Amino acid sequence: MHRAAANSAVARGGKGSRLGAVVQKAGLLILLQNKSLLARLLQRPCFMNISLKTSTVAMRNLSAMFAILFCSASFIAKAAEVTEHPVPQIEVFFVHPEKFTDAGNDRSGYQSEQNLEQLKKFLIRRAATYFSPGQKLSISITDVDLAGGFEPLGRTMQEVRVMKGVYPPKIDLTFTLTDESGRVIKEGKLHLLDLGFNVVSRASSDTFVYDKAMLDDWLRNEFGSKQ
Repeated sequence: MHRAAANSAVARGGKGSRLGAVVQKAGLLILLQNKSLLARLLQRPCFMNISLKTSTVAMRNLSAMFAILFCSASFIAKAAEVTEHPVPQIEVFFVHPEKFTDAGNDRSGYQSEQNLEQLKKFLIRRAATYFSPGQKLSISITDVDLAGGFEPLGRTMQEVRVMKGVYPPKIDLTFTLTDESGRVIKEGKLHLLDLGFNVVSRASSDTFVYDKAMLDDWLRNEFGSKQ
């Protein structure tokens, strides 16, 4: 009796091992080709009747393995899609930001790093809409003077940033646009200045609405159509 039970257990273990090997092979096919292969494998009789031949534990293991394989296939497919369809590459660098005229929330430059990061994210997001896949735009910002200036207000005479025409936004930068082969398409050195920044009212809670508007105007004027 004990020997028979042991033989039965070994037999079940053998089937589980063979089944595991099949699943592993299926996984390799998915990763190397596409997810539809696994779907076709699941339609085969050996998989359709698997619940009759395996234990509950084995089924749970198989379900977990299939889930991992599907996730892996999705990840690989996404990576392949990005590789096959390159997107524009946008780079933004700040050159000696500690020397920038005014990039912080006070005269000492408090939180200037966070403020510059916001401008960088905005530039990358907006610039990507102007270029074709494979092109690369590299922007080096050498000075930032945010819109507005600090003046003492209130009883405490605490300095706050106020928006007046005498404090226009200014940004100095250089840029280089290249194609897939690295050939330079366009390059330049600019001093961006918006003297009429507060003429048009901009209803926004964004602290950098005027600075972003100036950068947006530059991108539109410089790269108005796909390069």
